[in-house]
Amino acid sequence: MNRYQSVHVLGMGCWQLGGTSSLNGRINGYGAIDKDMALATVHEALEQGIRFYDTAASYGHGRSEELLGEGLGNRRSEVTICTKFGMRKTRSGEWLLDFSPSHTDQAINEALGRLGTNHIEILLLHGPPDDTNWHRFDRSALEKAKAEGRIGGYGVSVRSMKGARNAVVAGFGRYIEVVMNA
Repeated sequence: MNRYQSVHVLGMGCWQLGGTSSLNGRINGYGAIDKDMALATVHEALEQGIRFYDTAASYGHGRSEELLGEGLGNRRSEVTICTKFGMRKTRSGEWLLDFSPSHTDQAINEALGRLGTNHIEILLLHGPPDDTNWHRFDRSALEKAKAEGRIGGYGVSVRSMKGARNAVVAGFGRYIEVVMNA
């Protein structure tokens, strides 16, 4: 079994590590968290055996990825990281979804830098529309990053079963995450 095939029963969602942020004027985050508390949270998760970490570039505008990477430190090789991308800030300051090949490549490189690693096991498109035409979607940047070893695999993080079904029917990627909160 290689590092991209590991199975983990429990994982840690890292949205809270991003702290308070806003997205087009809306509060987007769990609230303030200081760096020491964030790092202590990652360290405790590691000590308790958590080996799967889910984060995103949009969680605190990259802060979650930065703190996760710092918290994992020299134990990075012990875990699987799943991160998401897709939000891009326009020149006017508005956030929008962008899954174009050029933004995809840039987003991967930026996530690698924030996480302090040379590979991401799972990369997900964050919140694409349910009706995305996956048959026509340009996967070139994703496939290139996979071939180069920068990512292990890719897929989608969707908000509904309709979006998940659409990706499955089209055979898009290898991973599907459906938002589900207790």
